[in-house]
Amino acid sequence: MDDPSGPVLVPRLLVEGGRRAIEYYERAFGAKRISVIEDPMGQGVLHAELRIGESLFQVADTMERESDPRSLGGTPVVLKLWCTDPDRMFSRALSEGAKVVVPIQDTAWGERFGEVEDPFGHIWSIAARTEDLEEEEIRRRVRDSAG
Repeated sequence: MDDPSGPVLVPRLLVEGGRRAIEYYERAFGAKRISVIEDPMGQGVLHAELRIGESLFQVADTMERESDPRSLGGTPVVLKLWCTDPDRMFSRALSEGAKVVVPIQDTAWGERFGEVEDPFGHIWSIAARTEDLEEEEIRRRVRDSAG
């Protein structure tokens, strides 16, 4: 990918079942396929590039030296997906096989927010800004909500 404006971070999601993952991301999050390179020996997806809005990400089947989140017992990485209708996106993800991690809700920090685990073990935060808040107001609300 050429980007004359500077570096770009592109996450690469390792999965068991690359073809299914690509189809899931298309259905659940509206991802668009840019390219898919299959292993010539039929071992799955070597490299796929997808786009959600202006964001790029890659998908590949795990190979010998790599692991997916499930084989590691989970993932420390959360992908945040900003969208205009988080309730709809959250529902789509669930209808395509995701599991609720955090129910969709209004937050103290001014977002409509929820988290799902996709069928391949990756965690996605789905959110939209509902209020523009100053840091001090966010701190106060978080403190008040903690009881």
